[in-house]
Amino acid sequence: MAITPAEIDNLCFSPSKKGYDTDEVDAFLERCSSEVDAMLQKIADLKGRLTASEQQLAAAQAQIAQLQSQQPAEAAAPVAAPTGLTASETQISKVLIVAQQSADKIVAEARDNAEKIRNDADQKAREVIRQALAEKQSELDEMDRLKESREQFRDQYKALLQHFM
Repeated sequence: MAITPAEIDNLCFSPSKKGYDTDEVDAFLERCSSEVDAMLQKIADLKGRLTASEQQLAAAQAQIAQLQSQQPAEAAAPVAAPTGLTASETQISKVLIVAQQSADKIVAEARDNAEKIRNDADQKAREVIRQALAEKQSELDEMDRLKESREQFRDQYKALLQHFM
């Protein structure tokens, strides 16, 4: 089950003697929540764009199907004007061939566009995840550094107290 920004916002840790600073934990959780929310919004936006592209592709395919159903069998043949066709029939045949070529080109462009959008969405999602992981690691490293510093300070403080006793 996916973690939602609301779950991160509402998460509380039990305090303990050697626990973390609750203000720091709350601040970190708030940052995590906003990042997750931003990623979810980006994903929803990219899905919407992908759906729109797929709808454009479906519309272009429907136009092609309609043009193909309207195209007489003779128009599918090569453009060489057979005998017995009038000039207007030859012209109509040529127009239908051009329309078919245009429809094919539109479909190819729509497919390319949909693939590009899909690839961009995947790349952006991977980049957002990579950045989130890098930030997480940075925060963990900082937490480790602070813990080590706290322990060093505690040891120095104990040594100083023992010195004065």
